Amino acid sequence: MMKPGENTLFPLIHDYLKTYLPKQRNVSHNTIRSYRKALEELLDYTKEHEQIPLGQIAFEHLTADAIFFFLEYLQTEKGCSTSTCNARFAAIRAFMDYAADHDVTLVAELNKLKKVPFRKPDDTTATVEYMSMAAITAIIEQPDATTSKGLRDRFFMILLYDTGARVQEMLNIRLSDIQLGPLPKVTLFGKGRKTRVVPLMEKTAQHLKKYLLKFHADTALE
Repeated sequence: MMKPGENTLFPLIHDYLKTYLPKQRNVSHNTIRSYRKALEELLDYTKEHEQIPLGQIAFEHLTADAIFFFLEYLQTEKGCSTSTCNARFAAIRAFMDYAADHDVTLVAELNKLKKVPFRKPDDTTATVEYMSMAAITAIIEQPDATTSKGLRDRFFMILLYDTGARVQEMLNIRLSDIQLGPLPKVTLFGKGRKTRVVPLMEKTAQHLKKYLLKFHADTALE
């Protein structure tokens, strides 16, 4: 239990990153890393711009106005994109929400923080152009499928294209996550350990069978 007048900021940051997120919320390591980065950047900014020693930074320095100016700093001086600024803001808001649950004196400032809007994308943001099928085919055919490494790399590229999986989702795939047969599909494990089952196109299933025959010939899948 915190003592009256005690600086609760760093103990709460420790509990949030080390206990609450990984053990109670079951949040992925990547998400925890991004939340930690957001808090570290906020503390570094406060230390440099407010001339406060790191160990003396407290919640009283992390007001809604201070966090707003931090986001301005990220975008105007650091050149961070709108999406990066919003990701940092979301992480900071989530922590402040957690902190307010443990310290009622923070609720008023949290309510002010919640009135700070997320940043809207710049109207001049260019539209992402999609690739033609010819361009996609040219990329996929770069690995030499007559070699073991090339066959593997080409299959991985095809699987990524067909499923829309993140690289980490693909790396998490186990043989038990794959089902062949009339309706081939694969189970993907994503951020926050969320799962989704994705059907595979017949051509992808054919490349999968070639890959399995080469690298997992002793394993039978149905």
